[in-house]
Amino acid sequence: MANQSTQEVIEELKKLLSEKGDLDCEVQGKIERLIAEYSGVGAVIEYAVGSLEVRNILVIGHSKCGGIERLMTLPEDGSNEFDFIDDWVRIGLSAKEKVLSENPNLSLDEQCKLCEKESVKNSVRNLWSYPYVRKAVMDGNLKLWGGYYDFIHGKFELLEDAHVIPVVPA
Repeated sequence: MANQSTQEVIEELKKLLSEKGDLDCEVQGKIERLIAEYSGVGAVIEYAVGSLEVRNILVIGHSKCGGIERLMTLPEDGSNEFDFIDDWVRIGLSAKEKVLSENPNLSLDEQCKLCEKESVKNSVRNLWSYPYVRKAVMDGNLKLWGGYYDFIHGKFELLEDAHVIPVVPA
């Protein structure tokens, strides 16, 4: 996907989605749908950026995400029903807080959909905490993308505001 326009990237993704039914087979077996700041998933990202010299990283969220539903329904008292799952979904707490503060009157389903997309943006921002990702982007060797796959309606959406270069301290 190197040196492609946004529209060409979208068309390529649509093609992959229609051929494979899911991009997971093309992308390291999902890595993680929620990407934490500089963390253990870094080995996969570092290998992709440093050794494979990938030109694009696409974080894809999807409709009816169970992880996001769990995030949106986490007990307010901080208790855990699930040790690992609850810790994992908390990566998206800032996305949840943004959705709830901006959309307090929406239904849980509508809030979940917004949070699915906001979590993608959060994960793209978190990629900036990896020094080799930041360097590759700043050197023009890597692009970060966020996308959303609505498998209920069979539609893929590139989240335009997910690949904007954030201001991140070096």
